[in-house]
Amino acid sequence: MRLPVAIIVLNVLGFFFGPLGRLIPKAIEGQGLFLPIPILTVFYNVVIGFTSSLTIILVHNILLAGAKRVLDVTRLDELNDSAGRRIHDLSLRLKNVLYPFGLALLFGAIMGVAGFSIYSREIRAVTAASAASAVPEAAALLQKEWAFLLSTGILYLILLAVTLGLSLFFSGRPRRT
Repeated sequence: MRLPVAIIVLNVLGFFFGPLGRLIPKAIEGQGLFLPIPILTVFYNVVIGFTSSLTIILVHNILLAGAKRVLDVTRLDELNDSAGRRIHDLSLRLKNVLYPFGLALLFGAIMGVAGFSIYSREIRAVTAASAASAVPEAAALLQKEWAFLLSTGILYLILLAVTLGLSLFFSGRPRRT
């Protein structure tokens, strides 16, 4: 049984379906579901779910450290659950990759939501002041918002790739002494 994996999956699914419960009724009323704001909302919630699951795992490991020391258990692989199945923990290397990756996801999501909010307000103000008709204005505004999200997404992927690369590099094989 992989308890950390179950925690991550359940948190991500919970934080994914949570905002959908609010967005789907709006989509039924006629508001778009695949617009930048709903997509950013779902993405931000999923990232919060992933990061909170990593925090839960870390806090549980800290809380169990004293009990493991008293019981002389060095790894969770040595323990069995009530059904006799082995309990597996995440490897140290995977933890060293997941935690920075999760933080980079969280920082990127916060930057994306905040940046999009500021950019969207500025574009709406400029478009409203200079546009003559409402229909081309809405299409142009949506196109500019998607262009901003695409360029921000590319920068975000670069941030994630660098974080993942550095995490893998620094959590590589132990050095021989």
